[in-house]
Amino acid sequence: ITARRRAEAALAESEARYRLLAEHASDLIVLGHADGRRSYISPAARSMLGYEPDEAMRIGMRDVIHPDDLARVFATTTGLSREAPQGSVVFRMRRKDGRYLFAEAAFTRVEHAGEITIVTAIRDVSERERQAAELTRAKEAAEEAQARAELANEAKTDFLASMSHEIRTPLNGILGYADLLIASPGLDEVQRRSVERIQNAGEALLTVVDDVLDFSKIEAGQVALDPTPFSPKALAGDAVSIVSTVADRKGLPVRV
Repeated sequence: ITARRRAEAALAESEARYRLLAEHASDLIVLGHADGRRSYISPAARSMLGYEPDEAMRIGMRDVIHPDDLARVFATTTGLSREAPQGSVVFRMRRKDGRYLFAEAAFTRVEHAGEITIVTAIRDVSERERQAAELTRAKEAAEEAQARAELANEAKTDFLASMSHEIRTPLNGILGYADLLIASPGLDEVQRRSVERIQNAGEALLTVVDDVLDFSKIEAGQVALDPTPFSPKALAGDAVSIVSTVADRKGLPVRV
C-alpha cells in the first residue's frame, strides 16, 4: 500500500498548504456545498465581520446579507453552472456589531468526484465604494454647476441682446434728429459743430451697441467678420470730438 500511503501524504500536504494560505489570507474564504451547508470559513471572519469562524458557521447568509441585496447574491450563486462556473457580486454585509460594510464576493463552482463545492472569496471593498460614491457626487455637483452656468450665460446673452435692441431704438431717433438739424440751413458754425458732435457721439454709442450684439453672437458661435475700409484720421477726430466739449469747459487742449 506504499503508493496509497504516498498519495495520502501528498494529499495531506496539499491540504495543509492550501489551509495555510486560506487561514492567513485577508479575504474571507468560504467553502459551501450544493445542499446549503458550509464546511469551512477562514479566520478572516474575525477581522472582517467580528465573528469567530465556528460562530460564523452557525449563521445563515440571510442573517448577514442586507435584505435589499439578497436577491442579487442568490441570483449569482444559483446562476453558476458547468458552462459558467464563476461569478461575482458586490453587496452589503452586516457585522456582528450591526454596522454594514460593502463586500465583493467571487464565487467559483468546483465539481469533484460527483460533489459540487462553491468556493467563495469575500473582500471588504467599503473604501473603494466610498471613493466611488464621492466621485459620483463630485461629478453630479460639477454637472449641476455647469448646467447652472450655462443657464446663467444664456440669460446674460439674452439680456445683452434685449438691452442692445432697447438702446438702439431711442438712439436711432437721436441720430435721425441730428441728421435733420445738420441739414437745416439756419444753423451757424458753432451750432453746426455742436450738432455734429452729437451725431458723432451717437454714432460712437451705436457702434458700442453693435459690439454688444457681436459679443452675444460670439458666445452663440454666430459671429461673422465684415472687413470695411475706414479713415484713421476721421476715426481719431471722432474719438476726440466726444470728449472735446468737456475738455473745453476744463480749459484742457486736446489735439490730434
